[in-house]
Amino acid sequence: MKIANKEHEVKTVYSNDELRRATIISYGDGFYIDFYYNDVLIDSYNAYGQSLKYSEDMANSFIDGIIGIDRKTWRINGI
Repeated sequence: MKIANKEHEVKTVYSNDELRRATIISYGDGFYIDFYYNDVLIDSYNAYGQSLKYSEDMANSFIDGIIGIDRKTWRINGI
């Protein structure tokens, strides 16, 4: 009998002004990252097959403004 993979939140990081938030979610053998701006989900990034460290670096890059937001489409730029 195979047990279904369950997802769970691993870590959430916030920008200093708390406008940006990134949540790392574990699912099975991988991760994905949800990016929020002003409490609105802007994008999700599939980091499946990547390490937790990689996912944390992506999350931190977003909250630090290194990964930008396209103000026309309200999607993530550069990933």
